[in-house]
Amino acid sequence: MGRVMICLTFFTALVLAVLPITTLAQQQEYPAPHYLFPSFSEEFSPLITSRPAKSQRSLTPSTKFVKTRNPIPNLYIVVLKDEVVDPAASLAARRAAVTAIANAHAQAHLGKIGYIYETALIGYSIELPNEAAAIALSGNPQVKWVEEDGLLQWQ
Repeated sequence: MGRVMICLTFFTALVLAVLPITTLAQQQEYPAPHYLFPSFSEEFSPLITSRPAKSQRSLTPSTKFVKTRNPIPNLYIVVLKDEVVDPAASLAARRAAVTAIANAHAQAHLGKIGYIYETALIGYSIELPNEAAAIALSGNPQVKWVEEDGLLQWQ
């Protein structure tokens, strides 16, 4: 029994001595620590294979007069050019400047001013006698574009 115990102890010592050596030999080598995805090779890295962001369409329409799907008759939104009103001016100053321009346009095209926009966009809503007046207003050098006001339909 003593002899068997010595053999098992010797065998256990041998296994414990050899095990770390075999484990080191089988250990997989990973890329440098800066590489965040060690289970994939570097050529398949998301940093290399990712697609560029899709270009977004411009928010500025291609024409100065824009028709909508469900227009409200004779109601239009007029967007003014950025340089017409100083963006650094106070809210009250921007509103006063847009109101003055809107009143001049309304008087020239026989329109009636609705709402003044001075934060998200610089412009105003206007009721005009017909589409021809809206097209004429879109030709004004202060105007970026004129768009028919419309109703949204949820489907």
